[in-house]
Amino acid sequence: MVNIKKKCFAVFGNPIIHSLSPLIHNYFSYYTKIDYEYISVLVPLDDFNKILYDFFTNRYGIGANITAPYKEKAFLFANKLTDKAFIAGSVNTLFKINNDIILGDNTDGIGLLYDLKRLKFLIKKNNVLILGAGGAAKGIIPSLIKYGCNIFLHNRTKEKVDNLIKQFKILGNVHNFTYFNNKKIHFDLIINTTSCIFSKDVKYISQQFFSKTTFFYDICYDLKKDTSFLSWCKTNGAIYYSDGFGMLVCQAAYSFSIWNKDYLFIENMIDATLTYFKKNKKLIFSK
Repeated sequence: MVNIKKKCFAVFGNPIIHSLSPLIHNYFSYYTKIDYEYISVLVPLDDFNKILYDFFTNRYGIGANITAPYKEKAFLFANKLTDKAFIAGSVNTLFKINNDIILGDNTDGIGLLYDLKRLKFLIKKNNVLILGAGGAAKGIIPSLIKYGCNIFLHNRTKEKVDNLIKQFKILGNVHNFTYFNNKKIHFDLIINTTSCIFSKDVKYISQQFFSKTTFFYDICYDLKKDTSFLSWCKTNGAIYYSDGFGMLVCQAAYSFSIWNKDYLFIENMIDATLTYFKKNKKLIFSK
């Protein structure tokens, strides 16, 4: 890890090389004139607590973003939680309040909701299918339920889905897609939260459950090429689809606000960040 001489933040995950978070926060720092450093850290699967503890103590870290597969571990690592994080049971943002308290928050849900509204992909009472049942799914389910959507969960492991339904059913309509697999149902929005960005030839769901009016959203992102989910969407005739870059920028902006106690206006931030990337192509394409 680098020798830190100013405020430091970091994103922790495994894998991490694909993360655009450091570039986004480089732009935030430039845009706001708030001088801080933001790095990415690859965390071995058994060393999460040790590395996070080191970052917040010996390395003088102030805040952290957490990505797959550690959002549930971060929930346990924090010793204070916001209501959003507590309800989700998942943390993607950590903030060192003082030497004794690390606050855990989750900005995924509000980040996703903002981007879906921006894209006009979301209407209240929509049938929304979420693919995956990990920490990423946990972070977005409460916001979608609160907005008024009917949520269906689909995962290879039925028990994981049932556990999430037990956790969230008190909030509103949430169902196990397995029980509707042989019924006639149409999804208005399908959100991929799995890590299949790295997989090929994945069949996500039968065509009988969606149409040309269905919106598709992948919380994963890759500015060089389509994710495997978006490739699958196009192959199956999708017209309305998006990757998760907008969500990434939005949740990063909310994290920035938590860490710096300074609201970052995100209305034009997605396009502005993308423009900044295009002007500095080597930042992305040199990896």
